[in-house]
Amino acid sequence: MMVRKTRTVLFIILVFNLGGFLPLTQAQSSLFNFDMSEVDWKSLLFKSDNFIGSVTTKAVLEEVPVAGIDDMLIASPQGVVLKPAGTKVLIVTINSAIVSPIGPDELLVTRVWFTPQEAAALQRIRLRKGKEKWEKTYRWTEDGVYRLRIKPKGAEEEELSLERWTDIENSFYPYDLAQSKCGSVSEPAALLYVVSAAGLAVGDPPLHLCVFNKKQLHLVRVRAEKYQFLKINYLEKSQHKESRRNGTAEVLKISFTSRSLFADEAKAEPFSFLGLKGDFDIFIDKVSKIPVQVSGKIPRIGRVDIKLREISLWQGSR
Repeated sequence: MMVRKTRTVLFIILVFNLGGFLPLTQAQSSLFNFDMSEVDWKSLLFKSDNFIGSVTTKAVLEEVPVAGIDDMLIASPQGVVLKPAGTKVLIVTINSAIVSPIGPDELLVTRVWFTPQEAAALQRIRLRKGKEKWEKTYRWTEDGVYRLRIKPKGAEEEELSLERWTDIENSFYPYDLAQSKCGSVSEPAALLYVVSAAGLAVGDPPLHLCVFNKKQLHLVRVRAEKYQFLKINYLEKSQHKESRRNGTAEVLKISFTSRSLFADEAKAEPFSFLGLKGDFDIFIDKVSKIPVQVSGKIPRIGRVDIKLREISLWQGSR
């Protein structure tokens, strides 16, 4: 417990006071040091069903050597692109499908490159198919995020492959890390990794992460709220066996609240995570740190509990 307490103290870069944010001095702020060895899961399959729709989300986590990622990352015409330190980079790929009888089905694939120690984002690719079709590639730099957006030009390109879409747009979303007191900037999909790797416990000070969402930088507070019991029912896969965990587990409820750091509050965008909008909660198994449920609100559907249905575990040492 003392190890986790010490590690958590190192995470703090801002403090919360009476519902507001009080920035620390630059000397007080420090970078995160998340622990990949705490992450037992390699893939997670979540699903939620109710009378107005269903949500299915699969997250896959993989490690790649730093030497092998140069060809995966795009250049940016503006700013100095971020490059990872260390020997490994993590990639999380999330496939989300939303089926609703009151609107078109949506498929969103998100792939994010980030560092294990700080969950600092390097690049994100988002592909959407449904009412809208587009691919957006985001590249993190020292002073903002560059975005390359590609989509079909007119109805004649709707059925063509992505490589043949010709409506192209370049954008850059600047931010000032020093002014925002951000040591590094993460990405929403990486938060699934953070809840397992942070070693949070009830009573610990909250983490405060700077996270770039769609067009704006957000300050996200991550707090271990309470231990409680939750019904679980999922298939657990390892190299040599499969077993079903069905019953009740003691879990830790971790709440995520956010606010945009965009200067014009009237134009602040809502925070997005796995199709959820605004604040949300992740429940992790007290012992294994495996996320077993994500709860929040989805537009047109409302409040949902997205429950773990299947998990694949890492094999051997990493």
